[in-house]
Amino acid sequence: MNKIRNKIKIYSDRHKDFKKLYNYLKSVDNIYIVGGFIRDTLIGIDTDDIDFLYDGNLKMLFTILSKQFKCNYTFNDRFLTGVLTLGKTKFDFATTREEKYLDSGKLPIVKHCPLTEDFKRRDFTINAIVWDIKHKKMIDPLNGFEDIKSRLLRVIYKTSFRDDPTRIIRGLRFSGKFGLNMDNETIKCYNESTDNNYLSRISNRRITRELDYIYHENSFFNILHIISNLGVFYQNGHINGKNFKELEKHIHANNLTAFRKDIMQIYHINDQNIRRIYSDNIEYIELILSSNTGNIFDNIYFIYRKYGIDRALRAFIYYKCDKKSIDEIGEKLKVLNKLINGHTIKAANSKIDNEYYSSIIRITAIEYLKGELKNKEEITNFINNMEVIDGKPHT
Repeated sequence: MNKIRNKIKIYSDRHKDFKKLYNYLKSVDNIYIVGGFIRDTLIGIDTDDIDFLYDGNLKMLFTILSKQFKCNYTFNDRFLTGVLTLGKTKFDFATTREEKYLDSGKLPIVKHCPLTEDFKRRDFTINAIVWDIKHKKMIDPLNGFEDIKSRLLRVIYKTSFRDDPTRIIRGLRFSGKFGLNMDNETIKCYNESTDNNYLSRISNRRITRELDYIYHENSFFNILHIISNLGVFYQNGHINGKNFKELEKHIHANNLTAFRKDIMQIYHINDQNIRRIYSDNIEYIELILSSNTGNIFDNIYFIYRKYGIDRALRAFIYYKCDKKSIDEIGEKLKVLNKLINGHTIKAANSKIDNEYYSSIIRITAIEYLKGELKNKEEITNFINNMEVIDGKPHT
């Protein structure tokens, strides 16, 4: 595959340590590049994610490499993986292996197996493609490349999410990051994982690590929407709320409202972790909504004027409206001040005295939020058609 061959050459020219190691590995049987580098290269994304896979005695290979390059390595006997440190670069290696899960979410028992069997235990077909270094060819028995071309995310075996629930979150990240649709079998696996709450079977640390990957993706809003649509976290009670506060430090201020909206949709406003994080907002919103006798849009507008878009949108989410409505109200709140203001009133109906502007803005804004007024022209006509007597409008 020219795409991979060309990418390896470019990468070698940039990274001298990799070039030195790769040139040596060309003479070794059963050594492969696997994982993110192959997947991202085939998708067309630049990547530095290099992992090696060896069908053989990895510890013995490390011994040979360490002598050849006078470098160090670490080896994990339990998982048959290791890290080779060459110059300033660390290279991850793994043995081709099969995994046996004694219980859902528990770390597997691992033993060496041939490459053909190693493919079967992986998470998604897009990650089950390897590059044979010695023979300069791609090996793709599960048609992962065809799935990449078809923009498809396909789970490899039915109990994959039950065995390792971190794959649930990883799949969401891949789907949103690479723009992949899920096949029917994969969607069934997600539904099963939600029904059985597989995420509750792994530690908070493992969940946090996978969520951190999502939160630092450029496309994390796409990923959050997929999470929301699938309802993956609806039954999960031990998502660590500290993640959200930490992430907000890295999000541009202009994106905070959208982020919080998505988080509250995904985890529900009644989730205890969400209540702890945003308790000042949620409890205050509930107080306003219980004490204010106005309808939903009166309340939303009141909170918007007093506390801004962020809290107004959270109040709207509190009503548990559908996602489309939440998105629409969010867009309306963003333009409300520019669309409906004193200048709007003066231009539409100069007969109205200034002292009545605030009440007219409120009435018009509520109609706009309700959807009775669709655009600037309709807003102008609405104000223009008001009966005005001695400067006072009668609506």
